[in-house]
Amino acid sequence: MMVRKRFDQYEIVRKLGRSMTDVYLARDTETDRRVVLKLVEQSGDQFTQIVIEAERRGAEIQKQLHDADPRILEVYEFGERNGCFFVAMEHCEGRSIAEILEVERRLDPQRAARYAVEVLSQLDRLHSFVTDLDGRNRAVVHGDIKPSNIQIAAGDQVRLLDFGIAKAITNTHHLTHHNLGSPTYCSPERLEKAQVEPQADLWAVGVSLYEMIAGSLPYQAATTRKLEVLIESRRPPRALPADCPGPLRAIIQKSLGARVERRYASAADFADDLRTFLNGCPTRAEKEIPAWESPETVQQARPAQQGRGFRFPSLSSNTTGALRALAAGVVIGLLLVIPMHYLLGFERSMQPLRESRDYSRLSAADIAADWNVYQKLKRDGVFLGRFSPAPGLAQAFRQRLISAADSVVEKYRNSSDPALANFEWSKAQLALTHAVEIDGADRESRGKLALCEGYLNLIRNPQLPKAEQSETSFQVAAADLPRSPDPHLALAYLYTYVFHNAGKAMGEFAEAERRGFESGPREFEQQGDAYLFRAEYELRQAQRLVGSSRVESSRWVRQTNNDLDRARDLYEPIAGFSNVNVGIERIYRDRGEAEQLAEALAKPQRKPPAAARTRPPSAPRRLQSPPQQKYTDPKNPQPPALESKNPPYVEDPAYDY
Repeated sequence: MMVRKRFDQYEIVRKLGRSMTDVYLARDTETDRRVVLKLVEQSGDQFTQIVIEAERRGAEIQKQLHDADPRILEVYEFGERNGCFFVAMEHCEGRSIAEILEVERRLDPQRAARYAVEVLSQLDRLHSFVTDLDGRNRAVVHGDIKPSNIQIAAGDQVRLLDFGIAKAITNTHHLTHHNLGSPTYCSPERLEKAQVEPQADLWAVGVSLYEMIAGSLPYQAATTRKLEVLIESRRPPRALPADCPGPLRAIIQKSLGARVERRYASAADFADDLRTFLNGCPTRAEKEIPAWESPETVQQARPAQQGRGFRFPSLSSNTTGALRALAAGVVIGLLLVIPMHYLLGFERSMQPLRESRDYSRLSAADIAADWNVYQKLKRDGVFLGRFSPAPGLAQAFRQRLISAADSVVEKYRNSSDPALANFEWSKAQLALTHAVEIDGADRESRGKLALCEGYLNLIRNPQLPKAEQSETSFQVAAADLPRSPDPHLALAYLYTYVFHNAGKAMGEFAEAERRGFESGPREFEQQGDAYLFRAEYELRQAQRLVGSSRVESSRWVRQTNNDLDRARDLYEPIAGFSNVNVGIERIYRDRGEAEQLAEALAKPQRKPPAAARTRPPSAPRRLQSPPQQKYTDPKNPQPPALESKNPPYVEDPAYDY
């Protein structure tokens, strides 16, 4: 995003942040008041249109909510101007709970409970609010409750922020599909079904309250996917600090219960129990839930659950004895039929698969060797039927294969290395191919396999048309791994360096960040490259049109400068990384060419002198068109090439530049 000083009547003070939109603190020069200004640059790509629509609806909802409840920040205006969708809203001085926790680490339980009560009070108003959108009455959910979206103003006033992904749902439907949001604060139901309902907001309040009390999150894992699996498992969160009051501990436990029906039914119920705690009275949660850290609680719950199931009738001692005799006869029969040396050989063959071998530390050859052992065991054990040990080894073997592939994908995700060839995609592909052979119904493994195949094809065929196969593979991976950022990082790379489509590339980077990924220097360089490639295409268009349409040429020059600004803003903080310095040099060269062209276009166009009338020659002559004017920097006529990881420029005819 280019550095802005002004947008229409709004004078930019400073940038507040960036997520799906750019957020600024600005001064409205017409009213002389400070506002929060959210901007989304217009683009034809699908993701940008989704974001704009979400922001538009969020602004409509927030504007109506403020009229009903002044605690909701006021939206002054929103719409489209100067190639951007914008929202101007009330600026609330203060700090978010996330900022407070960075300094104080933990909050006093009473204070945390008061903040949660106020958030729930506003959510109660939100959930019961019915708005008219598209001519239909709709109830509303916030969809992104978390400490960074809870602002504490003067006098400890609590304000909910960021209604950009607030969602309206019809009264006849309890759920709405919505996968925008922060995975850390998503309920199990939301992760499983990508659906949002008021209960999703209540779960997020429970997580935020836990974080205020403990200074850490209730669920933590090394990767986003592992975190989602942990939340979906519905295991109890880690224990709260010992100094957390018992009643508040029970309230948080109830709010994060495994079963929806055992949680609080509404924001009002949740808030009422917190008020009961603040008043020093016995809470409803205390009466319903025992202390959650007690291991005995889990053990005591199991017999009760088992008691509800089907019970086998008790067997008489005679029947039991007969069964034992039959089993002994079967075993003796097998020992008589199967030669002892064969059993010993079978046992020795199984040994490599019984070991907990870490394939992430072994080679592809080791994986291939163990796969051959597994296949031989399957063949040799066919006559044993259900007594064959191969099926029992299959799942453990498969999990180790998947873990080996995961380590490759995670290593790339967490690395800043821009060279795809430096990662073991071939080993990951081999491991996942065998994992899918063992269980072809596992969609997640198929998605990871498609991801690895796409990278391998891109390394071998970095140019079109063969590189198109990678796009297909990455799209399959995105469909099979809907909550993973990895396919979107792959698509972003592809759209940057193969298709040179900056709009699509930036959309995929945004999709990855929505799924919990945090961009590093590698991604910032890729984004800068995407804008630089587009700027150079725009500059060529401007040069091509200078002789035929000065207006169009001027428009292309403006777009060139805008994209060069974007590339520079991304490059400068990481100068010296990878190939960034070459990109910066190209920006200065391209800027010089654009300025020369702009100066030439600003000069008045001379009228050509009238042609003298002469007698036409006896034989017609073919008129030669004058050479097309081209603006180049005489000091540096040839652009410095980026590293070989960038394929030659290929224009995307489908992209509206």
